[in-house]
Amino acid sequence: MPLTTTKEMVQKAYKEHYAVAAMNTNGGNYDIMRAILETAEEMKAPVILNCYTVNAQYQGFEHIAISATRLIREFAPSIPAALHLDHGKTFGDVVRALRAGFTSVMYDGSSLPVEENVAISRQVVEAAHACGVPVEAELGQLLQGQSDPDNPAIVQVEDVKKYTAGVEVDMLAIAIGNSHGYYKGIPKINIQRLKEVRAVTRIPLVLHGCTGMPEEVVRECISLGMGKINFGTMLRNNYLKYYKDAIENTDHQGHPWRVMQVAKDKLKKDVAWILGLTGSAGKA
Repeated sequence: MPLTTTKEMVQKAYKEHYAVAAMNTNGGNYDIMRAILETAEEMKAPVILNCYTVNAQYQGFEHIAISATRLIREFAPSIPAALHLDHGKTFGDVVRALRAGFTSVMYDGSSLPVEENVAISRQVVEAAHACGVPVEAELGQLLQGQSDPDNPAIVQVEDVKKYTAGVEVDMLAIAIGNSHGYYKGIPKINIQRLKEVRAVTRIPLVLHGCTGMPEEVVRECISLGMGKINFGTMLRNNYLKYYKDAIENTDHQGHPWRVMQVAKDKLKKDVAWILGLTGSAGKA
């Protein structure tokens, strides 16, 4: 199956009360992408290959798109799989991803006033929708390693109303006490604010910062309309741990591919856990 977009898979997940896993590939890393795709194919789960903008700038947008397309064709031929630009910060980031062949994009204007966020988001939506590509946006600002459900950066319901009245996006990530990176302590997620946002919009919501979040919290968020959940920190850190262990403890004979294969195979267990958490297994 060729690269698909995220729109139909996330809409289906939202309506049926599961979520699609969007997993960070660390810029289209071969082993990470292959671990994700092999596992999703085995579990018959739709999946999203995430790519941070800074990683794409290093690896090359076109290189990542070509690699993802080939790996999907070879290792995940029967499931829906999309390539998503995560946290695009400028209109230019989005355009580069669209030209390269990404099938989903995120424009993150969450640090801007709502009116300015809406104005730029309109340009992004016009360009992306003209290419048949869905758009994710973000309101409220995620923290870094901290969790505070009462932080002033948490999404405001009035901002959601203003934003969705001004531009029509396909997915909306919201800050509800979630954080990128490893949490310092047990994360405190503002479920009440999630319910308040859900009451004013039918757009599928997106949960970022799932690494270290208790399983029961993730499942509750999914039940309240999170149609897409993001994992990154756990995958990239575990991959490096498995890679280091393979270098030190396997008879690789100086062949990097032997090390890569060991790390890839171990990472598949983490991918399987994520797909099980989302409820997406068997939904392809």
